[in-house]
Amino acid sequence: MEFDDDPEINLSIPVINIKSCLMTPCGHNFCERCILECINRNHKCPCCNAPATKDKLIKNHQLEKIISIIEFEKEESSKRYFNNLIYNNNQQQQVVQQSNAKKPILHPVQELFSKYLKTSLLAYEDFYNQLAQKLEENKKILEKERLESIKKYENQVVMLDQVKEEFAYKQDKLVKSHQNTLDLFLKSFEDHLKKTAVAPNFVNIQVSIVISSKNITFEHISLKPSTTIIDIKQLIIDRFNQKGGESAFIKYMDDARLVAQLPIASGGKEIALDEDIKPLSLYEIVHGSKIILKGDIQLYEDLPKQCFAATYKPGDTMDYFKCLDCNYSWICKQCSNHCHKGHKTIPYLVNHKASFACCYDTKNKCILSNK
Repeated sequence: MEFDDDPEINLSIPVINIKSCLMTPCGHNFCERCILECINRNHKCPCCNAPATKDKLIKNHQLEKIISIIEFEKEESSKRYFNNLIYNNNQQQQVVQQSNAKKPILHPVQELFSKYLKTSLLAYEDFYNQLAQKLEENKKILEKERLESIKKYENQVVMLDQVKEEFAYKQDKLVKSHQNTLDLFLKSFEDHLKKTAVAPNFVNIQVSIVISSKNITFEHISLKPSTTIIDIKQLIIDRFNQKGGESAFIKYMDDARLVAQLPIASGGKEIALDEDIKPLSLYEIVHGSKIILKGDIQLYEDLPKQCFAATYKPGDTMDYFKCLDCNYSWICKQCSNHCHKGHKTIPYLVNHKASFACCYDTKNKCILSNK
C-alpha cells in the first residue's frame, strides 16, 4: 500500500490511499494490486498467513466508500487550510490598513509567501482584469454595430435575419476567442507557479549510520527533515542501550565527529556535519547516504575488566599469557589486554582451571586487582 505523500500541513485527516479494496476470507483488507501480487506468490494472507486464493477475495465496497469520504474530506480540509492562509491574511491586512492598527503577526513562512508571491498575483490579476475589460469593450463595439445594422435594414425582413445570424456568430466567436486566450493565460500562470512554488525537498530520508571504530552499521534509519546532529547522537546512544549489557553506551570520546557520505550516484562527496542544531535537510543529504561516526565512543565492554586474582572463584578457568617485554608469565587475560597493552604477549596456558587466585601480574604492575 502506498501512503499519501502530500506535504505535512496542519490537517486533521491523514489517510492511506487504497484503491479497489479486497478482503481475504480471514477478514483482512488490502488494495487489489498488493494482495493479488502477494497471494500469487505465497497463496497466504500477508497479515496472518491464513490460506488465501484469488477466487476467495471479496470486494469491500463499504471500506472503499469510507476511504472515498475520508479522501474527499481531506481535500476539503486542505482547501480550507490554504484559503484561510491566503484570504484571511489578506482580509486581516485590509482591516489593519483601514483602521491604522498594528500589522497582524504572521508566521515567518506566511510572511515570505505573502512578500514574494504578491507581485506575481497582482501582475497576473491585472492582466486577467485587462482581458475581461477587453472582452466587454469588444462586446459593446459589436452590439453597437448590430444595432446600427438593424436600424439600417429595419424594413428588410430577410436582411434582418441575416444580420442577426451574422452578429450571433460574431459574438459566439468573440466569446470563444476570449476563452481560448484565458485558457492560455491560466496555463501560463500555472507554469509560472510550478517553477516558483516548487515543493521543497523536505521529506524523510533513509540512511545508514556507520560506527567506524566498532565496525557496526545501523541500516535503514529514517530521518526527518528537522533531524539534527544532536538527534542522531541520541539515536546512536539509544541503539546501543537497547542492546544493553556490555554494549551499553557510556560516552562519546573527544575525537568523535559525524560526517555524511553521499551515494556514488550523487557524487559520493563527504559533508562535515559540524553544527549540532542545523537540520539535516539544509545539508542537502539524499536517500542512501551514510552518516559516519568518525573517532571513538566508549561502551561498557571497553572498560578494563578486573584482574582474575580479584574475581577468582573455585572452578574458574583462565587464559594465561607471557609478556616478552616484561619477561614473566602467568599473566591473566584481563591484565594482558590492559596492563600490558602495546607489549608483545604470547599465550602461555589456555583454558587453565586455576586452583587459586593466580595472576603473577599482581606482584609487578597490575592496576586491575583492586577494582
